[in-house]
Amino acid sequence: MAGAYKKLDTVEAEPVNTSFTYKDDPTTVDSLNSKPNHETAASNTPPNEEEHAESSIEPANLGAHAFEPESDNEELAFSSTSLNPIVDGEDEFRIDDDRFTREKPVWNDVKFAIFFLVVFLAFTVTSMIFTIKHIEEFANESSLNSTLPNSAFFQFKTILLIIFISLVSFGVSVLIFILAGKNSAKFTTVGLRVISGIFVLASISGIFVGQIGMSLFYGLIATGIFFIIFKYNPLISLAATIMNVVITVLKKYPSTALAALIGFFSSIFFAAILQIAVGCAYISFGFHSDGSPRFDGDGNITSKVTASLIFTIVFLNFTGLYIIDVLKNVMHVTIGGIYGTWYYTESTFEGMPKRECSGSFKRAMTYSFGSVCYGSLFVVIFQVIAIYFIINNNGFIGTVGSLTMKGLGIGVGYFNLYAYSFVALYGVEMIRSAKSTYSFFKQRGLQAILNDFIIGSSMGFYCIIASIFSVLITYIYLTIFKRILGLTDDAFYPLLAYSFMITLNITSIMITTVISGSSVFFFALNKDPAVFQESNPFEFQEISRCYPKVLTKLQLEN
Repeated sequence: MAGAYKKLDTVEAEPVNTSFTYKDDPTTVDSLNSKPNHETAASNTPPNEEEHAESSIEPANLGAHAFEPESDNEELAFSSTSLNPIVDGEDEFRIDDDRFTREKPVWNDVKFAIFFLVVFLAFTVTSMIFTIKHIEEFANESSLNSTLPNSAFFQFKTILLIIFISLVSFGVSVLIFILAGKNSAKFTTVGLRVISGIFVLASISGIFVGQIGMSLFYGLIATGIFFIIFKYNPLISLAATIMNVVITVLKKYPSTALAALIGFFSSIFFAAILQIAVGCAYISFGFHSDGSPRFDGDGNITSKVTASLIFTIVFLNFTGLYIIDVLKNVMHVTIGGIYGTWYYTESTFEGMPKRECSGSFKRAMTYSFGSVCYGSLFVVIFQVIAIYFIINNNGFIGTVGSLTMKGLGIGVGYFNLYAYSFVALYGVEMIRSAKSTYSFFKQRGLQAILNDFIIGSSMGFYCIIASIFSVLITYIYLTIFKRILGLTDDAFYPLLAYSFMITLNITSIMITTVISGSSVFFFALNKDPAVFQESNPFEFQEISRCYPKVLTKLQLEN
């Protein structure tokens, strides 16, 4: 079924002092025209958003309309059928099963998508060359010191036991997030207080063991958390409300967690390939697989650092890390697309699309893929420079240079978290998204950082608690049925470690989903607060109580 979109004026139920215009869904135009008090007419040229000063937000009668942000030269049409931009008011959307198909697709930053494909092919060929030649030696050097015998691992009862442990870990992880959604305020407050105490203990321990630098680092983190708890308590309430909204959407649309799961395993897979390729490359140049030098019988070093070695290791790390970062960001844009779709369309007559996850993933892998590849490039450059410092200089300069580059990489990566949120919401190119994100951080950056810190810290603590609880359940089960299962001590403790790690990974995936969702939600909330005010008035009132600045609409550079 195809439909044309007509641009309409806002419905004048109440005076609204904003620069918003709205767009009717084509499937509901006739029904709207047949109802009283819902007259629509073609609108004039939309006002320029930059010409409006920040204004207080009043309730807007959205009804079946979806928000349509504007700019100088093109409109970002955010309709109930697409998150992608519509250029010059053209009717270029059509409705199908997932309602995200465009008759005139806009492919952003295509040259960077092509660059990624070249990098992917180069990494594949190079890694295969080194791996095929030296995989046997790599396997011998990197053999795991597992106490679980291979013969026991493939026994049927052991496989069932591992499945049982995985189910326990999954159940505990889900339980933690259900509790977080039911009482997010208490969940966040208790988590922050306990984790601040842990940092205090870590700081004191650092003094006793002589690690003064580490002690100061942990002490600063603990001080910052205490300062937030006792000085800026409304910030905790705001973060708790945002977390509650995000988890509610996650429970309602579990495909968001599925997207995070696929992205997580894809990143792990390529990280393993990168580790093997780098290890085999070291072996090829006369080093051990971990990069340590070899010695002859007299104790003399036989391994030499050459320009070829440095180039090969840097090249493999650049290409491999680039692929991994792109995969992570594709996952974030996919999750962000789901949350953006919910933010703008759930309260409309049409509601959410039938396949919100697949539609968001298709946009991330098509229209926005070049933008994802563009932004990831800057993060990887800093990471590779840090690796170069470590390889070329193991002294003080190498350490300081590596830490500096890693810090810059983390900063750029965090900036990209919100830049990709804007890409996921409005489907713009990376440069425009970066400009808008820069404006966002100038006006609301401190609050965004504090939100992510509070949510990440409190949820990180409970992830550790969930892992410990999962290990406890596994330990009780194995102790009771140890003789029946025929387990020895050699297999007992590796299974406990497996229980801890699988729970930690599952909860980490959920944290990633929540952080992605919260960044997208907070960006959209500041960009278009009237949308959330109309669809969720109670939550909006709570947010505005803790964060009055949300009542002034964010002004972005186009």
